[in-house]
Amino acid sequence: MNVFRRIWDWIKDLFYMVASWAILLLPESPFQKFANDFNGNSPFANILNYINYFVPIGSMVTFLAVYLTAVAIWYIVRWALRLTKYI
Repeated sequence: MNVFRRIWDWIKDLFYMVASWAILLLPESPFQKFANDFNGNSPFANILNYINYFVPIGSMVTFLAVYLTAVAIWYIVRWALRLTKYI
């Protein structure tokens, strides 16, 4: 049994090292390039400001993120309850 535990620990450590390496490759923010483009006085930033005056895109994105999080949590809990029913 001790051999299986050592193999399992080795697999977990390997997975952790690969995940850590993959996370280090990611940038700090995926929206960093877009944020730099909108801070200046570019024509595209001005157009977005005019559109955002009539259509509250920021509020809509926030609401959508909260809604999707709630739905995802509901599906996860539903799945967990169904799984416990079958065990």
